[in-house]
Amino acid sequence: MSPVPAREAELLALQTPEVAPEIKLKQKLRVLRRAARDPARDERPMIAAVLPTPEALIRRYRLTPRQAEVALEVAFGGRNRDVATRMGLSVHTVRRHVERILKKLGISSRGSILSRMLAPAMMALEPGPPPRRR
Repeated sequence: MSPVPAREAELLALQTPEVAPEIKLKQKLRVLRRAARDPARDERPMIAAVLPTPEALIRRYRLTPRQAEVALEVAFGGRNRDVATRMGLSVHTVRRHVERILKKLGISSRGSILSRMLAPAMMALEPGPPPRRR
């Protein structure tokens, strides 16, 4: 069996329930952002495993189906031109979708899209305060 590259091991750890609670929120986001922006490797399937589904984005943030698709593409680090080419849309249309996505998610930069989409899942993994005794 060949050794697992470090980045791949970090991404796998994010998906493993026994390990994920021990990884800090900022570290998780750093690993995912770095993996999403690495043009040399296609780690999209591994990243997609920890991202919400388009249906979850539609329910949670009231995005349209197309906006949910664009949001996921942008979360993977896609530029407007790249997203437009992949989805068969104009750059102007993608830019407008991104503007509306940012507004619905309540953020001001496209770099925050990934953080916002992962926040609910990651907060569930963070250890909370101990339960209160009555």
